[in-house]
Amino acid sequence: MPSREPKGDRGMKEFVDAQEMSRLHPETFEALGKEELAALRTGDSVKVGYNAERFWTVIKEIDGEKIIAAVDNVLVTTEDFKYGDQIAFEKRHVYQIYEQGTGLDAGN
Repeated sequence: MPSREPKGDRGMKEFVDAQEMSRLHPETFEALGKEELAALRTGDSVKVGYNAERFWTVIKEIDGEKIIAAVDNVLVTTEDFKYGDQIAFEKRHVYQIYEQGTGLDAGN
């Protein structure tokens, strides 16, 4: 499959900052800790929020705080991305990690 330029760089502000949401609403919004974010690896499934939509992605590449990931479900409320698109966001935008083999997810 040919490599595509990731989408998302143009609008990082439109991704929900999970860390900021946790600071603003600690009683109702729990974000991942620094250790969990530092442990992210290629192949991990993580959930992000973009505008009003939350969706799963699969990490393809990590460079410091920046993540390149593929959208891993059909989106309902945004037309900016679609299933399979490679998008770019930062670790601060991740608020859930799917733990393979457990059927459970870590985070909010």
